[in-house]
Amino acid sequence: MYDLARDGVDDFYARRPGAQRLVRREPLSGIVDGANKTFIAQHPTWLLSSLKVYVGDTVYTSADLTCDPDGGVIQFPTAPTVQPLADYTVVPLTKQQIVYFVWAGFDLMEVLWTRGFSLSKNNLLYEPATYTDASIYICQRAQDGTVVDPTIGAVKFSESHPQKMVIAQCTELAYMDSLFSEAAASDISYRERITGIALDSSLRPRNLKLAREVLFASVRNAIYAAMEEAGDIGQFSAQTLPPHSADYEAFWHWQKDSPYGGLTVPGTLRWNLA
Repeated sequence: MYDLARDGVDDFYARRPGAQRLVRREPLSGIVDGANKTFIAQHPTWLLSSLKVYVGDTVYTSADLTCDPDGGVIQFPTAPTVQPLADYTVVPLTKQQIVYFVWAGFDLMEVLWTRGFSLSKNNLLYEPATYTDASIYICQRAQDGTVVDPTIGAVKFSESHPQKMVIAQCTELAYMDSLFSEAAASDISYRERITGIALDSSLRPRNLKLAREVLFASVRNAIYAAMEEAGDIGQFSAQTLPPHSADYEAFWHWQKDSPYGGLTVPGTLRWNLA
């Protein structure tokens, strides 16, 4: 099943390569005396899966160590006797912050395309998940309390790239909404000239708004692709967008002003109804 606390975090940063920075062979801070087991990375926020630590000829991964990637703390099972060196990927947000955005992306996905999915911290029996759980599974639950990987059409959610693209795009939109709301509420409008250059912070909310509009179009296209894969695309399908919404009117309704004089369905032929 798709795990928001693992797969969602990885997918979020896979789509934001510019936000990552790879650190190689960085000396970890800590006393090397054969007794101290606790060392600290110079950058406090990094991806746990990216960690490799070299102690002489021994290579450790995150599975071999006790790590706090949001605090930069690394604990060894045995005290190093030589300087530990680390490779890891630095990121600007903590894992918990990303989980908040992925959770919001899941809620947005269910609003735009309601399918009755749930979030469980157990991948066998349904247990309501919270933001801080180690695992948060997207699932469908049965009446007996068991949960399964959601099936859309003939594919499972966790095995479908188009389905995972929907939540990835919705997560991006949730993140953009947070930036836009913060900028719109807190940015001060001012103009300043330095050697003839004008700085105008009032443009930032406007630019974020334009970026959000572009991103929402990507979300909509991702939903259409996922619908088509699931076989749920069509004028009279149960999984179409809500009737009378702007998207329904634009893409699914009978288009009387169409030059083809008939029904237009994205990605398909047009039928002339004259």
